[in-house]
Amino acid sequence: MKGWAWFVVVELICFIAMVVGWFLLIPFAAGRRWYWRCSEHYPLRIIAVWNWNWVDKVWGNSEDGVTGAEFYVKRIGNERWRAYCWSAWRNSSNNLRWVFAWPGGPYVKWQNAIWKGHIGFKPMEGWPVLSANLNK
Repeated sequence: MKGWAWFVVVELICFIAMVVGWFLLIPFAAGRRWYWRCSEHYPLRIIAVWNWNWVDKVWGNSEDGVTGAEFYVKRIGNERWRAYCWSAWRNSSNNLRWVFAWPGGPYVKWQNAIWKGHIGFKPMEGWPVLSANLNK
C-alpha cells in the first residue's frame, strides 16, 4: 500500500508542477530561452533545453527537447509557441519522470472492449504513468 501512496504523492507533485508551468513557461518560451545540446539520457540526440537548469529539470524533455517531437514540429510552425505548447501542455513536467522513477514499483495494466490503460511505475523504466485511452 505504501507504493500506491507514494504514487499518489508523485502524481500530485507533477500536477502542481504542470499548473505552475502553464504560467512560468510563458516568458521563457516567448523569449526563446533555450539552447541546443546532447541529451543526457539519449546521447545520440541533439535537443533544445531550457537555459536554466532548474527549469529544465522539471519542464524540459530529455527525449524530444523543449521544442517537441518531429510530429509536433509539423503541427506548430512557430518555434516559440511550439516550445510553450509542448513543455507546458503536451509534456508538462516531463523530466520529473527521471526524478521519481521507481523500477519495480506498483504497476497495473488493464483493458476491456472499449478502454485500455495503465497506472503506476512502468516496469522497465520505472517512470510514473497514469494513462487511459480508447482500445482500438
